[in-house]
Amino acid sequence: MSIPYLLAGLIVLALGALMILNDIPAPGSFNNETKRIGFQWMPAICGAVTLWFGGFGVLAAWMGARREGSDALDLAFAPDGIIVRSGHEIAWTSIASVTNVKYRYSAKFLPVWKIVGLNRAFDVYLNEPLDIPQLRTKKGRPYVNVTLLRYPAADYELLFERFVYQFNRRGIPVSNEQRQR
Repeated sequence: MSIPYLLAGLIVLALGALMILNDIPAPGSFNNETKRIGFQWMPAICGAVTLWFGGFGVLAAWMGARREGSDALDLAFAPDGIIVRSGHEIAWTSIASVTNVKYRYSAKFLPVWKIVGLNRAFDVYLNEPLDIPQLRTKKGRPYVNVTLLRYPAADYELLFERFVYQFNRRGIPVSNEQRQR
C-alpha cells in the first residue's frame, strides 16, 4: 500500500524541485533579469510548498514500506489474546478495558478523502505492565495504543468490528471516544 504513495511523493518532490530550480536565474545573467526577479516569487513559494509536501509524503511512505515481518503487523488475533506490533502477545486475561478511538478532523483545509475513511485506534488498557516496547501509561494505568493509521478504512473496518465484538464477547469493557486530530 505504501509503494504508490512513495511514488506519488517522489513525483511531487521532483515537481517542487523543478519549480524552484526554474525560478533561479542562470549564472551570469543575473543583472539582465533583476527586473523580473520581483515577479518570480510565486513559482518559488509554490515550489517550496510542493517540495515540503513531497518530502513529507516520501518520508511517510518510506517508513510504511520498510516495515516487514512482525513489525508490519499492527493488530491480530491469537488463540489466547491479541498480537500487537513487533509480535508481542497480550492475553485476554491481561486486558482490563479498551477505548475505541475515532479521530475527528476539523481543520480549515479538510483532506481530499472522505472523513469517514480516516484512521481509528484502540487504547488497550492492561491489568499490569507487560514487557512491550510500545507500552505507555495514562493516569497510572498501563496501556498499548494500536493505531490503524496506515490503512484505508475499507481495508480494516471489518476486522476492527470483529475486534470490538471479541472484546465485548469476553466481557472486556469497550468505551468509545472521539479525539481531535
